[in-house]
Amino acid sequence: MRTLHVSVLWLQGERDFQVTAPDWQRWQQALGDDPRATMHRYRQLNHLGIAGSGVAAPGEYGRAGHVATELIADTAQWIHAQR
Repeated sequence: MRTLHVSVLWLQGERDFQVTAPDWQRWQQALGDDPRATMHRYRQLNHLGIAGSGVAAPGEYGRAGHVATELIADTAQWIHAQR
């Protein structure tokens, strides 16, 4: 991030088994103090931004679902703020 001159939006579903909580923590340590970084975590979301419950598994990716409204709103707000 130190060599980049762009803003970064990092969105993390807590049910994501591909990008895990330790990954989030490392990115938070790396980006946490940078004013160009915006980070959001979503308790019920998986890697695709779709809500679920219990332990996430690859089979979820084959089920129909919708990206969470909260994630979409946060993304839209971040994009708008970049103007």
